[in-house]
Amino acid sequence: MIESCPPTFDEASLFSDSAMGDTAESKRLELKRRFRQLLQIMQCVGCDRCKLWGTLQTLGVGTALRIILDEDEPSQATNLSRQEAVAL
Repeated sequence: MIESCPPTFDEASLFSDSAMGDTAESKRLELKRRFRQLLQIMQCVGCDRCKLWGTLQTLGVGTALRIILDEDEPSQATNLSRQEAVAL
């Protein structure tokens, strides 16, 4: 049964340089751009409750990715805003 399950997500391959010429830094910038765009789209949702939950979930995923991918100062603690801490 275990052999039939797909392999788990490998975050190391997410930002490795691909054969298409994309660098890890360009992939990170594209991911940031898409998250910002998603947050802008969430502001257009008509239902306030849906807008709140969608924004909260997007902020939580974005914060988790920022913590995981923050390689500038791995020994330094990551400072989170109040909204980011709640979203996690």
